[in-house]
Amino acid sequence: MERFESETRSLIHRQGAAWIETDMRAHRNPTRMRAIKRAMLDLVRNMLSRCPACSRPGFVVTERVPGLPCSACDYPTDVTKSLVSTCAGCGYSLSNPANEVGADPSRCDCCNP
Repeated sequence: MERFESETRSLIHRQGAAWIETDMRAHRNPTRMRAIKRAMLDLVRNMLSRCPACSRPGFVVTERVPGLPCSACDYPTDVTKSLVSTCAGCGYSLSNPANEVGADPSRCDCCNP
């Protein structure tokens, strides 16, 4: 760090100013590296997910259906009730219920307007 400061001071002395900025290239930026890693993992997961009808890779969630009922009053909420996976090849689709049984009342328009 001292070397950087010394070189910067020297540059400012010779040139009158210096422009310093962060290196935003993907291989140097931790935030972008994490985003690239997530994208890569999604791609691998999608390629390993095969269609039950035609065995084509890429049988992935294409729709999230809202309407999970509130656990206090059974009123439909905006929380995901089911996930629909669709095959881009043959068009086969499958709806799977969400893991939750009921939505938290804090997400309910009736209980928490």
